[in-house]
Amino acid sequence: MTNKDLLIEKFLEHTLSAEEQLEFDRLLQSDAAFQQEFEFQKKLKASIIIETREKQKQQLRALEREIATPSRFKYAAAAAIILVVFAALIFALIRPDTDDLYASYYEPFPNLEKPTTRDKTTTDLPAKAFYAYDTENYATAAALFDQIYTQQAADYAILYEGLSYMELGKFRQAIQTFELFDFEKQNNYTHTISWYLALCYLKNQQTERAKFLLEEVSLSDSQFKTSSTELLEELN
Repeated sequence: MTNKDLLIEKFLEHTLSAEEQLEFDRLLQSDAAFQQEFEFQKKLKASIIIETREKQKQQLRALEREIATPSRFKYAAAAAIILVVFAALIFALIRPDTDDLYASYYEPFPNLEKPTTRDKTTTDLPAKAFYAYDTENYATAAALFDQIYTQQAADYAILYEGLSYMELGKFRQAIQTFELFDFEKQNNYTHTISWYLALCYLKNQQTERAKFLLEEVSLSDSQFKTSSTELLEELN
């Protein structure tokens, strides 16, 4: 590349120094061959730019056509998405609502431990707790049964404290209370606590845990055997 060619190239790239610009102007005025080469190079660069832009426009048009006209794959993908959404909607419609199931199966459990006394001056803690439970003062009942469990570790205190929380709509506290029970004992409270804990799990969207307990109760001879079997069928 000659010095003149370099000057033309730099001019077209807008990189001439002040000194080079003076030399370029001088040659353009005095050198016919230089002027002719410059015009050629200028037109060549312009044509390259035009060609490049035209290719870019063609690529853009092709992309727009591709977007506007989905391919088979795109149709298949769209159909698959629609099927998934449709299946999810159907599943949501046929799946039983856990809140509705809870409302259908939950029944308050009566006081079977200690006859209620109307003596409000009694200092007997269990009597006070069951009085609060029977008069539907569940917040007081829960607190008193908690005291009883702390002092005596009595299983009935777990049952009725948990039931009190259920009546208050505090299902997490009910779950925490029921889970204090030792299910390996297999005593008179086992299946009753299991049943109500399963209902709490159901209300708390913990369906698999609920089903596990319901299966245990359905195999027992407790008063909740039939209800557990029916509820399991609705969940499966």
